[in-house]
Amino acid sequence: MACGLGFVALQAGLVLVQEAWPSVADPFYRAKLAALNRRYAPESGATLIAMFGSSRTFNNFDAARLEQSLTQATGHRTVVHNMGFTGAGPVPGFVYLRRMVRAGIAPDVAIFEVMPPFFNQGELPFITKLFPAERLAVQEVKFVERYLSAYPEPFHVWAGKIVPWFTQRAELMHAVSPKLLIDPWRFYAPFDEHGFSGIDPSRRSPEVFEIGMQFSRKSYANSLRHFRLGGVSCQALRDALAYCREHDIRAMLLLLPEGIEFRSWYVPETQAQLLEFLRDLQRDFGVAVIDASDWIDDERSLDGHHLLTDGAAELADRIAPRLAAVAQARGIERNRKLR
Repeated sequence: MACGLGFVALQAGLVLVQEAWPSVADPFYRAKLAALNRRYAPESGATLIAMFGSSRTFNNFDAARLEQSLTQATGHRTVVHNMGFTGAGPVPGFVYLRRMVRAGIAPDVAIFEVMPPFFNQGELPFITKLFPAERLAVQEVKFVERYLSAYPEPFHVWAGKIVPWFTQRAELMHAVSPKLLIDPWRFYAPFDEHGFSGIDPSRRSPEVFEIGMQFSRKSYANSLRHFRLGGVSCQALRDALAYCREHDIRAMLLLLPEGIEFRSWYVPETQAQLLEFLRDLQRDFGVAVIDASDWIDDERSLDGHHLLTDGAAELADRIAPRLAAVAQARGIERNRKLR
């Protein structure tokens, strides 16, 4: 009896810890946040810009280069951080933004990646596989459930909460001593102090590019050719923009580069639906949209949409002028509030 009660108490105790500190069970978020905290403090007066998105953001958004450009352009310290991770659409991005705000490190500017395949109605987002529920606090599970309740396959969100010491054993080991894991990078690829994971150009060859394009065709071509706008990602993005407005966060949308063949999969009907969707968001939330989809050629891409480091550098250089005025205005507002 005593052993049983002790077992239950241990499981319940871990759940309570995760409610207070959600990052305990989420190694990727914990590592990204730690990198940010080493460079930024809310009371510093610096302007914080964070971008949320998928592996496109993770591999394409060179935050360090952009940070340097914006600091020089505005004459005010600007901190730019990459909060992207593989498979993350608007729902996981919104979860991360909410965590940051609750931790007292709300960004002054939040940039949301718009990856069109995520907005195809009827497709279950990657969140169920790449952002498992055991990495969520109970209140976050409830938050995510409202976006996934309409799907025929249930999102088994509570299983990981019954025996968290077992289901999250690898995550907990990573939090205590990553070196004891056989593969300490099993949760994410390495990234720099700005959250960016660059792809070295030496990895690309014609053969590697074609293999990458084959995977891209299999993953996205049919989805974009038979696109029907709708689903949870549309609602999650609208909710995230409303949340930003409520918390005085300047929101922006960014469509990241795609290669020539990748862009050919957008039939006119798909393009029309996406354009109308973006116009609705601009009208309803006053949000700026940066369309960089045709900025970088295939030669600086691994698979038609994940850039090599030289492509990511060019992207940062071209984005910087469009963000400079926003960063400067938010910097002035932040300094006024601190006085």
